[in-house]
Amino acid sequence: TIIATGTLTVENGEYVLFLGPGEYNLVARKAGYLPVCRVANVSMQSVSIVDFSLPGLDEGPGIVSVELTINGAEEYQSATLDFRQELLCEEALDTATITVLSINIAEGGSFELELPAGNYLLVASTYGKATETVELTVHSGETTIAYISFD
Repeated sequence: TIIATGTLTVENGEYVLFLGPGEYNLVARKAGYLPVCRVANVSMQSVSIVDFSLPGLDEGPGIVSVELTINGAEEYQSATLDFRQELLCEEALDTATITVLSINIAEGGSFELELPAGNYLLVASTYGKATETVELTVHSGETTIAYISFD
């Protein structure tokens, strides 16, 4: 999965992305809601409007606790963690692997976050090390622990 860009919305949910021509899977996410994927076809020198309506969770979120170790880490080395999920993009006929959340955490650190219940692929990368992947199943109201260790 290649993330072309990302952005945050203003308080009323409006956002702007600057993209080159092509087809993109746009993903919207907010804590307490399910992520939504929409397909956007962008042409040269055009403005496209893509609106999202995020459904609330049917059940409470689960907690993911990540514990990170980078053996031989340089000072201040961190890792990027992408939580990916298979999701049907509304205009597509097929599912797409989308990044629900991407975060950076420091070596030797631990981090907790809430995600909607479901199956995820955690993809972890850091400078000079092979990418690590962990399959996670997040259950409502429960804590799932993910150990990431770069050798």
